Amino acid sequence: MAELGPNNWILASGDMLAIRSSGSIPASLHRVVSTPIDRLAIAIFLHPDEDYPLSRDSEGNILTADAFLNRAIQRVVATQVTDTSA
Repeated sequence: MAELGPNNWILASGDMLAIRSSGSIPASLHRVVSTPIDRLAIAIFLHPDEDYPLSRDSEGNILTADAFLNRAIQRVVATQVTDTSA
């Protein structure tokens, strides 16, 4: 890993930007690593208008930002494990 100086920035992009840029700007894998040095992390989440077109499928159907977000939320909810033993 490259050494970062005090004036360096790391920009993490997400799935919607990766889709909109046709992969030119890849989505970052989110992970947090504990380090012995002080650091400042500021998260800013930007979301386009819900009807913003991200891409088209092979049949010409438009994938909107809202449709993409709803699919992503459904995938997360589907993977949640509920503990019913309590």
